[in-house]
Amino acid sequence: ENINSEIVYNSTLNQHEKIDTKKQWKKKEKFSYLLIDNYKKDMNELIVGIGGIKLTSEVKTGSLATEAVQMMEIVQSVAVKSKGK
Repeated sequence: ENINSEIVYNSTLNQHEKIDTKKQWKKKEKFSYLLIDNYKKDMNELIVGIGGIKLTSEVKTGSLATEAVQMMEIVQSVAVKSKGK
């Protein structure tokens, strides 16, 4: 999927019973998102993505902001090859 696709985002939402926090942004033909599922007292499933690139991790509540920034940097660094190249 390309960087403006919402397919992985929608598929992720369909796979989860609940998501406590949903944020999405569209800038310059880029679709980005952040999802948080608070599944234990101090633990969360943090999901960030850009288009078809998604990264998921278990994160302590106190580290959510820092981890989200780092994970988004990782997702932004992924280079996607075009089909046939």
